[in-house]
Amino acid sequence: MREYVFDDTGAQAELHRLRAIEAVFDPATKNRLKSTGLAKGWRVLEIGPGAGSIMHWLGEEVGPEGHVTAVDINPRFLDVRDSLNIDILQSDIREMNLDRSLFDLIHGRYVLLHIPNYQSVLKSLLHTLKPGGWLVIEEPDFSA
Repeated sequence: MREYVFDDTGAQAELHRLRAIEAVFDPATKNRLKSTGLAKGWRVLEIGPGAGSIMHWLGEEVGPEGHVTAVDINPRFLDVRDSLNIDILQSDIREMNLDRSLFDLIHGRYVLLHIPNYQSVLKSLLHTLKPGGWLVIEEPDFSA
């Protein structure tokens, strides 16, 4: 497993950073995800869920008929609470072999900027989408 850039950050400082990202970006993220038609029964892959706010929200949105799989290289701030429809996998998304046509929705926010060869990850993710599925990737644009 490869290193994560924030592995050496103190737990409280890292949790504070992740919660700040959630506070600023969750409302827009939820609107983007709702615009896909997100519904009960969907199977969702959440890559790099951070502190888990969107992961838990997705679990509520897909309901008990649906399922959320969360993949994080360092899931130290994640828990499934009382949810029966969320699984957390500690893994590097670059090294995972996921089944084809498995997910209705794949979401990641501020994940690919940490991956030098993100194109291969995108290709892998596209193969795991069901026909008509949605890939929603939120990344900053530093080109300006």
